[in-house]
Amino acid sequence: MESLALAANITFIEQNAPIDEYGRALYAVSRSVLRALIDSVSDEDLTDLSTPLADVRMRQLAKVARLDRDEGMRGDGFEWAVHEAVLGKEPSVINPLSEALQRASKYVKDAVPTSLLFGQERAKYLGFLDAVVDEAGTDSYLLPQGSGKPFRFGPWVSLAAEGHSAEPLLNQRINKIWKTDLFLSAEGDPRYFAATVKSNFAQLERGQGLRIGIVPESTHFQNRSGVRFSSQHGLWLVTLADPNGFMGLFNDSYHAVARAICKLGRRRGKIFMHLRKV
Repeated sequence: MESLALAANITFIEQNAPIDEYGRALYAVSRSVLRALIDSVSDEDLTDLSTPLADVRMRQLAKVARLDRDEGMRGDGFEWAVHEAVLGKEPSVINPLSEALQRASKYVKDAVPTSLLFGQERAKYLGFLDAVVDEAGTDSYLLPQGSGKPFRFGPWVSLAAEGHSAEPLLNQRINKIWKTDLFLSAEGDPRYFAATVKSNFAQLERGQGLRIGIVPESTHFQNRSGVRFSSQHGLWLVTLADPNGFMGLFNDSYHAVARAICKLGRRRGKIFMHLRKV
């Protein structure tokens, strides 16, 4: 499969009318959802399309998309959206994340949060893991819960990229970091925190080495927008506001992309998106 960098090239047709701030934000999050869609295109799909991944068009994407009850696409889109919201310094995301980092460790720099996209399933992409390790830097390290020496980023993250099979080989304090979705830090800080991102609060789970959980606001007990420590999960939780916050924006963007998939793919029915998996 082509590299992830090629998979993530998204372009929009320009419009003459001015775009308001909400429109710009909607474009940005929609781009994240499209990145997740392209990220999920399989080799089998590319064979059916007879097109290299970097050249897949929106109409082709709509043809390999399947309308069904969501089995992961929404979660993948949410993960990409949170990651790119951090990179884009979206206040509704970076402000609570900054608070969570500060509360997770008093030694973290008071600086803008940064994010490295992980997900062990992406390690199959040529050069992806090397790029993650290089971007973190040679002096970076993981900061799990509890006392003891931190863990150098490169060697342990490279091992975690092997997925569940690496768990017995990982130190007990970090034996669940293979479940990491994002590695979070602050600008100029070598400390990294493993974060799990779930679009459904009920799917959130604890794990040795995981420090931060990012979820949408929901009706689950105590899952109001804000930052708090969850003893149930052993995580600092960042709950993003819905509907009057980032989650409202994400939902609008997700449904906008879904409607486009429906129209271009000439599909009818409920708006759910899921790409075929091999």
